[in-house]
Amino acid sequence: MPTAVKSPDLTALARRLGAVSKDAPKAFAQATVSVSRASKTETKRAANEVYAAAQGRIADGIFVSNTTGVVTVKARKKPLTLRAFGARQTKRGVVVTVIRARGRKLIRGGFSPAKFNGVPFKRLGRSQYPIAPLTGPSVADMLDNPKVYTPLQARLIERGRSELNRRLLRELGARG
Repeated sequence: MPTAVKSPDLTALARRLGAVSKDAPKAFAQATVSVSRASKTETKRAANEVYAAAQGRIADGIFVSNTTGVVTVKARKKPLTLRAFGARQTKRGVVVTVIRARGRKLIRGGFSPAKFNGVPFKRLGRSQYPIAPLTGPSVADMLDNPKVYTPLQARLIERGRSELNRRLLRELGARG
C-alpha cells in the first residue's frame, strides 16, 4: 500500500525542482559561456607556467569558440620569435629562456639588431646574408605539451563543474 505524505515543504521543494529543471538548459548555456571566457585566461596561465613567453603574447595566439555547449580552444601554429621569450644579446651571442625549468641557453652567433626592434637573428651561411629570425615554439606547440594540457584539462573541467553547480544552486535558491 503506497504511503502518502502531505507536507507543504515537500510540495514547495517539488515545485522548485520542477522550475529549475525547466530553466536547466539556460543555466547550462550560461555556464558554458562563463567557462569559455575563463578558458582563454586559464590556457595562457597554464602555458606561462611552463614557458617563459609573456602571457599577452601567448594570448594573441589563442582562440576560444563556444558552440552548442562545447568550448573549443584553438591555437595559432606560427612560431613565436625568441624576442617573445625575453632574448637578450650578449658578447657571445643571444641568451634566452624558452622553458622555465631548463634555464637560460646561449645561442652562439645570434644577434639582435636595433633596426629590427631587437628580434634575434642568425646567419644562414658564412656570408653576411641571408639571415633568419630565431624562433621558439608556437602557441599550438606549447598547448600540445603534456606539462601544459594535463593540468589545464583538469582546471577547465573543475571550472565547468563548479560553475554549473553555482548556476543551478542559484536557480534553486531563486525559486524558494
